[in-house]
Amino acid sequence: LYVIEPKGPASNTAPDAHRMDLENVFAFLRVIDAPAPPITLIGCEPSEIEEAIGLSKPVRDMVAPAADLVRRLLKETLAAAERGEKESTVWSEA
Repeated sequence: LYVIEPKGPASNTAPDAHRMDLENVFAFLRVIDAPAPPITLIGCEPSEIEEAIGLSKPVRDMVAPAADLVRRLLKETLAAAERGEKESTVWSEA
């Protein structure tokens, strides 16, 4: 499993109203001069990249651990917020 916290792309591309990928979201936030909210991506590496219906067995096996990781990260983030911490460093432990 991977935990990624993007802080924003280095590019200065203009936002495109027909895209909603992460780079475009950051471009839109830059145009409206708004800070990016905390973003956390949880992912796993596929064992195969061929087109198929459904998830491969290794990816299927990671769904429950990924859900557990999301719950743990949320719990730790909420606890950090209750303690008054602005940013949590729990992600590096994942």
